[in-house]
Amino acid sequence: MAELKLLKVERSPSEEILNILTNNIIGTPGHGMLYQHMGVHDKIHKIQAPYYINLSKGNKVIGTCCFCSRIITNAGEAIRSFYVRYFSFRNSYRRKNINPRQSAGSSVVREEVKSVLNGQSLDVKPQEKFFHYAYVDPRNLRSVMLCDQFGFETVREYTTVIFNRIKPVEDVEKKVAEVSPSEITEIKQLLSGFYHDFNMFSFDNLFNGAKYYIIRSAEGKIVAGAQANPDRWTISSLPGFSGKIILNTFSHLPFLNRLFNKDYRFLTLEGIYCAAGYEHYLESLFESLLARYNLNSAITVVDADTPLYKTLRSLKLGWVDKLNKEVRGNVICKFINFSAAEKALFKKHPAYISGIDVT
Repeated sequence: MAELKLLKVERSPSEEILNILTNNIIGTPGHGMLYQHMGVHDKIHKIQAPYYINLSKGNKVIGTCCFCSRIITNAGEAIRSFYVRYFSFRNSYRRKNINPRQSAGSSVVREEVKSVLNGQSLDVKPQEKFFHYAYVDPRNLRSVMLCDQFGFETVREYTTVIFNRIKPVEDVEKKVAEVSPSEITEIKQLLSGFYHDFNMFSFDNLFNGAKYYIIRSAEGKIVAGAQANPDRWTISSLPGFSGKIILNTFSHLPFLNRLFNKDYRFLTLEGIYCAAGYEHYLESLFESLLARYNLNSAITVVDADTPLYKTLRSLKLGWVDKLNKEVRGNVICKFINFSAAEKALFKKHPAYISGIDVT
């Protein structure tokens, strides 16, 4: 492969990259919420094997994208993968309108992006089997067109489930406990079994600085668990006239501002586990975690066609769920050196969605 001329690869985030990501506005204008991640500095340094692909103009980085190298399990098989996130440009370099002819152009940058997607500068071996994956809002036509042109294909759908309580109370009878270091191996075994049939499962975002909590049965068996990751967004806007009213009204009203606020603080729940017959314990676990962290909302992101999704939907989720219209996103993949039969497994098996990746 020819050497990259316009794209540069870095293994750690520079101040320029951090500046772009900190100021990045996320969302689909006119269709979804527009917001900023406020925990970029904390999260970005926990990515275990990043490759930052940067586009510069002169000596100035104007765009970046992070390829997170991971060994994930696909229905029990370990495979090399790259989760693609933080695709961002400086605001002054963002296109305001979609131009199919420009998008379909064969530029030097496009050819270099194709080279990276084929493994250049990502330390993959010749003929090695690997894949890239990402999450995309199908209402964001610019993102959808771009992903299509670079050979990504939709394999699954995901959705966000929001659990909230205005005044969360810890369930003292269930005795929610933080996992000790000596218990982590047991939890990993339980999670490996629970997500055995899933694609894209990894421990990269688990036990990586955040706390995992469990509930045990009267017999001492672990029957429910989840990792709690405190997070924060600044919400710029919600779609439609009703969205504007909700954002501007709820933020200033007592109690209601606990459900929704421009300064939105919440828990991201990761690595959810529940033993058969104990699914209802998740409700006690989630509310207890909200009480411990003095928060009112918890977010979990899940494949929309799984028993776990049905379990979550069966819980008493709270008022936000009643007000919120469910929106589904696409799990997309680009496969390198996969057979048609191997690709088909990604559509057959559910995807593990890391809440930390999405939030």
